[in-house]
Amino acid sequence: KINEIPAMQEPEIEVEPAIYSNYSTLLTPNFEIRTLESARLKQSPIPNYKNGFFRLGFGFIWHSLLDLNVPIITKPKYSFDLSINHKGLFSNKSTDMMHHKSDGALAFTRHFEKGDFFVGGGYSFRGFNYYGKNELLANESYTINNQTVVGSDYFTKMASIHTWNATLGYKSLPDEESLNRFSIQVEYDGLQGNAGLGEHFISTNAKYQRSLDENNWGIDFKMQNAIYNTNKINTFATAPILQNHIFLLNPYFQFIQERWFLRIGFNGYFSTTGQVFVPSADIKANFAIIKKALFIYAGIEGDYQANTLQNTLNLNHYIDLNQNFKNTYTPLDVYGGFKIKFIHNLLTDIYVSYKMKKNQIFFVNQTMTDAANNVVMSNVFSSIYDNANKLTAGIKINYSLNDLLAFNVDGRYNHWETKNVEEAWGMPEWEVNVGANMKFGKRM
Repeated sequence: KINEIPAMQEPEIEVEPAIYSNYSTLLTPNFEIRTLESARLKQSPIPNYKNGFFRLGFGFIWHSLLDLNVPIITKPKYSFDLSINHKGLFSNKSTDMMHHKSDGALAFTRHFEKGDFFVGGGYSFRGFNYYGKNELLANESYTINNQTVVGSDYFTKMASIHTWNATLGYKSLPDEESLNRFSIQVEYDGLQGNAGLGEHFISTNAKYQRSLDENNWGIDFKMQNAIYNTNKINTFATAPILQNHIFLLNPYFQFIQERWFLRIGFNGYFSTTGQVFVPSADIKANFAIIKKALFIYAGIEGDYQANTLQNTLNLNHYIDLNQNFKNTYTPLDVYGGFKIKFIHNLLTDIYVSYKMKKNQIFFVNQTMTDAANNVVMSNVFSSIYDNANKLTAGIKINYSLNDLLAFNVDGRYNHWETKNVEEAWGMPEWEVNVGANMKFGKRM
């Protein structure tokens, strides 16, 4: 079940009534740039079959895979589902790398005439080692952040991270008779590792939208509250910030016409950490120059993001959890592009974007000095922050032939400018994704 707040504001532009493959869908009118996330377990989406889904796999070097979706109760007015997922690799040799993640979740949905009520929760366990050669010696002393540490106390060979979550919410369903739409969702996420800070993160999202003829207006509210504990933080770590609270108000108005769409809004962020008031624009538009064939789109937006333990670990889980995390502010995110579809089964998207970021997060290996004042590098990463500008130019090509063949190319060039750090560590200059899928008949 998809128990998430729907993106009610963004319309889809139907370019041609055709059947497309499950593996390649039309690009939506909104601007999309996917970031590459390193050191993350990748897993394909699981089809939501009414009668359940089961998949079991094994591979070389003790790779293992398990997916189980079970609709325990399926009724017209309510449903109760169970999901269990596991993916990882193991070895009976301690010198070999190990990485696994297992999670389970329960979800209950109650269907009403005008909306859905949903509640759910889950638990996840991730384990991994810090592979690579570590130069720290167990009985030697080292200096880091003006503190003296012993190698065996500082370096963790194995890491275990426990996370748990709970969700509660209600969303109204589209109704031609009602002018109002709304949704509210509260989500709690907890995290605790065998070392470093523990985190309790509560996110509250509320949306209201009202139709006005063919147009609509609305307001979004978001509240994020992060609280940290120091039960397992190292004694030589810098005193952490124990609370981080962010509030957002986003009023907007949307003009929706046959050939064009315009959204005019404003983001007002309030934060207890860093900058108190953080404004940004929320403007986006698209226009059909030639119906069903040539579209132009552009936007000016901004963002203010809490770099929590959980979303930072998704980027790089080899980071040091004994450190503070700063909020990233994007005062300007301007973009524009063309979508071209002169052949009904070929879509081309050419775009460019420019972002200005404050406290952009980068990852670098931690370094320290030994007793002889030699620089020693560990295989644990530190999070560093810097003001950075990013210019991106890219092209996406999607080709789909009935329901048998799908081909896509997604390439982009990124140019980073940093203020204090030497270079944009871990950020690719070129990114290319190429994929193809072919079916031999309807069932193979």
